[in-house]
Amino acid sequence: MVSTGLSTGVLALVIAVVLYVWRRKQQKNGNISGGLGSSNYKHKKEPLELPLFDFDTMAFATGNFSDENKLGEGGFGIVYKVQI
Repeated sequence: MVSTGLSTGVLALVIAVVLYVWRRKQQKNGNISGGLGSSNYKHKKEPLELPLFDFDTMAFATGNFSDENKLGEGGFGIVYKVQI
């Protein structure tokens, strides 16, 4: 019973390592498409146009950064729900 679990774990680890090495090799050769590292993203000529909001607008839209509008928190800070 223990040997079955152990061999399954070792097999899963070997597969994970092989997939990791294969993926790294593909990335170095530039053979993987899609995602942020894709060649389409790197060679995009047109600039992104993102809307910019001043602090007063954001404070108003979030109810003065009310805890009731707090959706979550992550590595870049707190995420609030806005009311437009």
